[in-house]
Amino acid sequence: MKMGAGSPVQKAHARTEGDEGEEQAEEGEEQAEEGEEQAEEGEEQAEEGEEQAEEGEEQAEEGEKEGEQDNAFPLQMN
Repeated sequence: MKMGAGSPVQKAHARTEGDEGEEQAEEGEEQAEEGEEQAEEGEEQAEEGEEQAEEGEEQAEEGEKEGEQDNAFPLQMN
């Protein structure tokens, strides 16, 4: 029995390969979406880190000012 280019077996095989390609494309899209979500989460964490750093700097400045005030008015013990 001779199988030509358009035999049912070859057509079925081509359909299977096409379905696999679609599945891989869908998986690729899902992975891309997950990557975008992770990137957004990373950006949010970076922003939170920057805010915390700014708060830390402000607290350090306040601490320095308090230290200067303490030195300006030393307690005198008699």
